[in-house]
Amino acid sequence: MSKAFWGFAAFALFVAFLGGASRYDVESLPFLRAVSVLVLAFAVWKMPAERLRAVKWPLILLAALAITMLLQLIKLPPSIWQEFAGRSIVYRIGEAAGMDDVWRPITFSPASTWNSLAALCVPAAALVLLAWMRRSERRDALWVFIGIGALSALFGIMQIAMPGSTGLYLYDITNNGEAVGLFANRNHNAIVCGVALLAAIDRLQEDWSRFDLSMRIGGGAIAALLVIGILVNASRAGLLVLVLVFVLTSIRQLFMLLRGGGNRAYRAALAALPIIGASLLAVALFVQDSLPAIDRLREQNPLGEDPLGEQRTQLLPYFWEMLRDHMPWGAGFGAFEQAYRTIEPAEMLGPRYLNQAHNDWIQFFIEGGAAAAVIFVLFAVLLARAAWRAFGSGELSGQARRQTQLALLLLGLFAVGSLVDYPLRTPSGMVFAIYCLAIALRPIAAEADSLQVAHSQPKS
Repeated sequence: MSKAFWGFAAFALFVAFLGGASRYDVESLPFLRAVSVLVLAFAVWKMPAERLRAVKWPLILLAALAITMLLQLIKLPPSIWQEFAGRSIVYRIGEAAGMDDVWRPITFSPASTWNSLAALCVPAAALVLLAWMRRSERRDALWVFIGIGALSALFGIMQIAMPGSTGLYLYDITNNGEAVGLFANRNHNAIVCGVALLAAIDRLQEDWSRFDLSMRIGGGAIAALLVIGILVNASRAGLLVLVLVFVLTSIRQLFMLLRGGGNRAYRAALAALPIIGASLLAVALFVQDSLPAIDRLREQNPLGEDPLGEQRTQLLPYFWEMLRDHMPWGAGFGAFEQAYRTIEPAEMLGPRYLNQAHNDWIQFFIEGGAAAAVIFVLFAVLLARAAWRAFGSGELSGQARRQTQLALLLLGLFAVGSLVDYPLRTPSGMVFAIYCLAIALRPIAAEADSLQVAHSQPKS
């Protein structure tokens, strides 16, 4: 492996330990972003510009988000911004305080939108490091994220096994007493573990023949650890992702059999045995009302620590109202909390506040408005084209086809998780997802490796 690969692996691990929370006030965040900016600057300085073509479209999407955020930060005269939805109350308060002539931006919270803009430096740094690697190394970089997922699962198991061990929790504001792993939120941990599990199963199936016995056992143990990590997590989103992982794996194996890959299917079945065995073992160990995720499926808020979690369905009409009212300008990226306060129903008031919609699809459009819709259309067109190449047209074959399919499926799991939470608002989730996006939009062609490496690696 080249220095570029190990640099990417080190950066991803660095982000995993410092970037597992979505809050703006996490103490590790300034350090994480400072290092990301330095990595980004160094890579752009040293790397030939043509290497960025490998991640062109993900960079364009990030740039579009950055431009939208900057536009939302431009200050406008009171005669204009007070006409936007929800701003009239702000204007009246300013008028009563003698500040009716203050120019304000579109966003409800400039500080939150600046924070969202700064957050983009982490996935941008990951992208340029990814572009610096050989194509074959980009494929193997998936094992980095699988390993991070397994490490997070192990942390979660230890957090459950050793209650009261506060040193195992990396963040002050977190789901104490639960399996959050390297994250601050149990849902984010479970979703990332599920995505890593699907990646691990696919890699085991693909690489089974070239692995020796120790690597097969190690890979199976990692997959089993991810399964157990999800099962001990009190996350219904994690269980949903886990079910989808096994459904998708079964469907892919079925298609493999139908296409006549007998020997390949045999290796796939062998690769699945450790996972199936671990699942049965986990169920046997935790079946007596001691599996948190199963408990939460059967009961209404059994942990007593997520009162807003049971109100998400009730809040959906208010989110749709916000979505309608804030078109086409948006409430400002990162400013959902401030915008929600202007329409928050009295019956929903309580000791806890809602800082995210817990449905990132809706929140994305509430915050970004019509610009977010345009970015989403571009994103959807690019993924649709990638899906057609990977599943329908026959344009891709072999490793490139399989890798594109897997990347699209991994992004699909992130999309499902984002329906009930916001895993991609954590730096760690961003880096994993941007890797998948880059692979989906730039399929790996192993045969091209020899043509692209000579002048692109960092110098000793």
